[in-house]
Amino acid sequence: MAGLVLFAPALYIHLRGAQVDSPGASIPGSPVAETPIATTDLSATGAKLSSPVFVAGWSSPRRNAGSGTTTQSVTICNLAGGCKAGDTIVVNYWQCCTTAQSLSNVTDNQGNVYREIVLANGPNGNNVFADLWGTASLKTSANSLTLTVTVPDTSHYRAIFAQQYRNVLGFGATHFTGQSNGGTVSESLTTTGSNSLVAVSFDIGFMTGLTQTGGPVATMNFSYDDNANRWGLFLWDSAVVKTGAYAWTWSSSGVNSTFESVAIELK
Repeated sequence: MAGLVLFAPALYIHLRGAQVDSPGASIPGSPVAETPIATTDLSATGAKLSSPVFVAGWSSPRRNAGSGTTTQSVTICNLAGGCKAGDTIVVNYWQCCTTAQSLSNVTDNQGNVYREIVLANGPNGNNVFADLWGTASLKTSANSLTLTVTVPDTSHYRAIFAQQYRNVLGFGATHFTGQSNGGTVSESLTTTGSNSLVAVSFDIGFMTGLTQTGGPVATMNFSYDDNANRWGLFLWDSAVVKTGAYAWTWSSSGVNSTFESVAIELK
C-alpha cells in the first residue's frame, strides 16, 4: 500500500530583538555596550528586519532675532546615496530666547506628512527650546529634498537641523531636560520597544565639547558649530536592546550658557 506523506507548512518568525540577560537601567560609570541576541525572520508580519540606524544630518544657518521671514528651508538627501523610500526624517527646530512655541507647519517638496514628535521646553535660564517633527517613511527615494518650516514669528534666534534614519518603524517615547551651565550633562528615556535607537540632541550654543561618561554606549553622529554666531547642535545616538529605563551622562566643556537636551525613541 502506498505510503501517505504529510507536509506541514513552515512558519517563519523574525523578532527584532529580545535580551535574555537580566533587565534594568544602565549603571553609572563607563558607557556599556549591549549585545543583541540571535534573531529569526519576521518578514511575514511586515516588520523591518534590521535595527534603526543613523544615515546623515544637515543644518541651516542661524537666523537672528528680527531677521528673515516666517518660513525657513534646508535641503537634505543631497549626500552620497541620497534618501531611500521608507527612510525616516527628523526635523529639529531650535529657538532662543522665549517661551516655547510650536512650529506652525513642516512640509517638503515630495508631499510627505510631518507630525510633531515633541515640544522640548525644559526650563533653562536662556529659554532655549526645541520642537521636533518627523515623517516615519518617505514616499519615494530622492537625491534632493527641501524641507520648509513655518514659525510663529521672526522675533527670536532660530535654526533648523535635520537627521536621516533607516529601518525605523515609528516614533516612540520622548524626554527632555533644561540644562544648566557646564559640568555634568544627563538625559534619560524609558523606551517602549526592543532594539530601539535613542537619539539625544543638545543645543550647543557656547559649548565646545561633550564626552560620554555613563550609560549605554552612544555615538556622536552629527555636530554643527557656527562659531561666528555661537550656535549649533550635538546629536548622539544610542542603540538599546531591551525595553526599559535608560540614563546617559556626559561631561561638557566650554559651556557658559544654559541649553536644552531632548531624547526620542526610534523604533
